[in-house]
Amino acid sequence: MTLSCDQLISRQAMYDFNPNFGEQAGFTPKAGTPAATAQANKGLVCGWMNQTSRETVEVSAANLPPAQIAAMKAKLNASSTPVSAFATPGYFTVSGGIGQAETFDGTFWVTARSAFFSEPGDAAQLIDTAVKSLG
Repeated sequence: MTLSCDQLISRQAMYDFNPNFGEQAGFTPKAGTPAATAQANKGLVCGWMNQTSRETVEVSAANLPPAQIAAMKAKLNASSTPVSAFATPGYFTVSGGIGQAETFDGTFWVTARSAFFSEPGDAAQLIDTAVKSLG
């Protein structure tokens, strides 16, 4: 993916989300997370840390083959909650206090994950910004 984190989610967009977040240089996603899957598929992974709480927000995007997109959607339909809070149809779950948002736009898969997301609307601003950046 040729975009940078600043192009996926601009500094202004992150500031508008929460001015207390700063980009994590050298961010590496945790194994088993959507961002780790995106990275394994040559996608872009970005992380920001809250300067007070040290909690993180991670956003990822990957361009995937249509068959893989279809398989992921089928898996999410069985294991997640479909939501309409995003500009594109998406899914949202909370596990262990971490909210996870996922959406698809054509062959792009976009994810956002954080303890700051307790409901789909909490992630909508970042998900929608990332999707818009891809198109």
